[in-house]
Amino acid sequence: DLEALRHAADGLDATRVRGIDLDAARVAIRAAIDALEGRRAESVTRFRDTLAQLAGHELRLTQMSVGISVAATLGAGTPETAALVDETRAVMTELRAAALLDRLDDALARHAPEGRSSRSTATPTGLPATAGEPS
Repeated sequence: DLEALRHAADGLDATRVRGIDLDAARVAIRAAIDALEGRRAESVTRFRDTLAQLAGHELRLTQMSVGISVAATLGAGTPETAALVDETRAVMTELRAAALLDRLDDALARHAPEGRSSRSTATPTGLPATAGEPS
């Protein structure tokens, strides 16, 4: 929702509170706005920089949230966005964040061509299924 993102960006910009987590949220919201307004290259750059910053500070929850935003606004249809989504999926799998993996997959499904699934191969525990094990 572009209007809600603009409102959130304005609200965060108006606060005097700073920190790595909030600064990353500001940039990620701007990246989502860029994506929805058709500035894909700018969006990818902002998302990539934000995710790298968060990973460097081990802010995993925010990193996963931003990764879901990538999936929701850009999908994984290009090598750049696929790499960002894969990084997010790896963190979620490592942390066994099954509910967040589901959200990531739901966001990706909105961008998948008809007849193609972009669902995760992760089980509810967040780990890949083994042969013969239902996922």
